[in-house]
Amino acid sequence: RDGTLFGKSARISGTIFFAIEDARGDIHDIRDTILPEEKLAEIQRFFKKIESITHDPFRTLYLSGSTDIIERYEAVAEGGWRIIFDSKTDLDFAELNFLSAYEGLLEKNLTKIDYIDLRLENKIFYKYK
Repeated sequence: RDGTLFGKSARISGTIFFAIEDARGDIHDIRDTILPEEKLAEIQRFFKKIESITHDPFRTLYLSGSTDIIERYEAVAEGGWRIIFDSKTDLDFAELNFLSAYEGLLEKNLTKIDYIDLRLENKIFYKYK
């Protein structure tokens, strides 16, 4: 919930929280935070807004890039499609861009989408599977 790192959990049926996989090369100990609490809360708000539109929850957030330059985020929805954004992305603006594309095209084709790239402020890119 607040980005605190825990040990591996026992196998359960279903998902309680989305998983965060960090490929930035940083070393983490148990109870470390992977993302600042404010950034994680901003990402979670963004996810909830997108999920309320698509009805497809996000299951995994992959982190890559560099913590001191630009972090790249890739979120994978339960349906298999992905959203790509980075630490410089204005998530409020990205939400508006997503909504415009979703209502115009993506809604009918979301299951055929591989990824949606929201890193550019005034454009949205997507790729079919």
